[in-house]
Amino acid sequence: MALDSFFISALASELDRELSGQKIVKIFMPEKNKILLHLYGAQGNRRLLISAGAGNARIYFTETEYENPSDPPMFCMLLRKYLTGAVITDVYQMERDRIIGLSLTGRDALGETEELRIVLEMLGNSSNLMLLDRDGMIIDALIRTGYKNDRARCINPGAPYLSPARQNRTDFFKADSHEVEMLCSRADKDVPASDWLLTAFLGFSPLLCRELAYRAANSYDLLPDVLSDFRLQCETGAYVPYIYVKDGRFSELSSYELTHLGNGASRIVCEGFSEAMRRFYAEKDAEDRRRNLSGSLRKQVKNIRGRIAKKIAIQTDQLKATENAEETRKAAEFILANIYRIKIGDTLLKCPDYYSEDGTETEIPLDPLKSPQQNAAVLYKDYNRKKKAALVLRDMLEKERLELEYLDSVADEINRAETLADISEIRTELSAAGFIREKAKGKNRKQKLTGPLSFKSADGFVILVGRNNLQNDELTFRQARKTDWWFHVKNYHGSHVILSCEGAQPEAETITEAAEYALRFSEAAGSGKQAVDYTRVSNVSKPSGALPGRVIYRNYKTVIVSDDGNKK
Repeated sequence: MALDSFFISALASELDRELSGQKIVKIFMPEKNKILLHLYGAQGNRRLLISAGAGNARIYFTETEYENPSDPPMFCMLLRKYLTGAVITDVYQMERDRIIGLSLTGRDALGETEELRIVLEMLGNSSNLMLLDRDGMIIDALIRTGYKNDRARCINPGAPYLSPARQNRTDFFKADSHEVEMLCSRADKDVPASDWLLTAFLGFSPLLCRELAYRAANSYDLLPDVLSDFRLQCETGAYVPYIYVKDGRFSELSSYELTHLGNGASRIVCEGFSEAMRRFYAEKDAEDRRRNLSGSLRKQVKNIRGRIAKKIAIQTDQLKATENAEETRKAAEFILANIYRIKIGDTLLKCPDYYSEDGTETEIPLDPLKSPQQNAAVLYKDYNRKKKAALVLRDMLEKERLELEYLDSVADEINRAETLADISEIRTELSAAGFIREKAKGKNRKQKLTGPLSFKSADGFVILVGRNNLQNDELTFRQARKTDWWFHVKNYHGSHVILSCEGAQPEAETITEAAEYALRFSEAAGSGKQAVDYTRVSNVSKPSGALPGRVIYRNYKTVIVSDDGNKK
């Protein structure tokens, strides 16, 4: 998400008040583009996270515990050399752009006072983090670039630091109201106002441009007045840290009210800009990590499924090749029955087929270098090989088809996973089933499963829903009572659902309600009316050696439910 210079300005002012006088005691680099500074000052121990990740650069105080690599990256080692023990003296916004600078005072190897600067450029995909000396020369950068990437400047150790090109944009605060009005009057009216604002003024984000254009009703005639009001808001420092929520998720981070989002979004007013960034990116990072982990796991499952499907195709062809085993046995019998008619050197035997009703003549190829007995022995050996191969192949194909069904159920679990814990459990499940290998983590401690989802029916009964196959087994065979009711959508992969009724007979409405949860937490969700089977838990059993989540059940009934809860 691209932040604008107005949010950066408010954030820098807040950090200046909080960070001035803080001493850097430890430096870590938990991830590729993240630096974690452990600080000590009048307010005690604090941690400052600085991220220069593409598209999500930020700086804020954090309480999150990060796992640090055993071997620190070279950039981290360099920062430790120069910044350990340094004191932050100033935090500021550079040139009203999306750049924050930190001035520091430290000591060099000889104990002499040394002035240093940290520069964080929050420029979308071009974000970067640099360490400068007192003369503005680059000591090092998180991402080094030469003139090939940017003809205007070089980001390498020993090069002078130059600010990013302004791209012929006007500084909103240096332009007076008359100049702003002239710019609006000269604008190409065929271009949407939001697009024009983005190219006209320095530090404007797409979000701010959409908001200002909305306030002006997309009219260039009203735009100067809207910009004048916005300038007044900025000059008086009337910034408020907002987080906007849409569809249950954090969608926007802003220092001003976003009226263009309408009633479809709610807002949260935070205590400060650092706190707003921490809350916003904590959820975003968790969601991104969950998406990355689920994508990686989904790809693994797809690859495993592809390999098994390929094996099934090959083995199916091999099984077809064994279908003529009986014909091979008959040919061997015909040779022995007509052994007196065959001479060494014959290549073909023509004899009556006494297995057919009309005794039609059949032809059997012979090896002229073998005796009749040897020809028959070869055919009997081939028959026995095909017979044994058919038995083995049928067992293998059945096992692999069950594995495909299981992997399809895992794919459904991944699609329904909502948290990192859900993804972790699915990975553990695949590892326990032998499909993937997990890296050893310390002592071999068994991972504790998260609890099933819990709901209450209209009449107060507890309805439990397994999140994955391991939980399904745990829920059905360990947590549920034998007298509870078990539900599962028919002919689809999905969660085991338990209606815990403590031996009581639930009403038909409660049965329907539990069945609706079984439909909702299955791959058939959203497909309209579906059949859901239900029975007592005592009628559910697990075949010996079956994969997680696979069960058989008997004495069941079926109810038809739909997504809106209607019962047929």
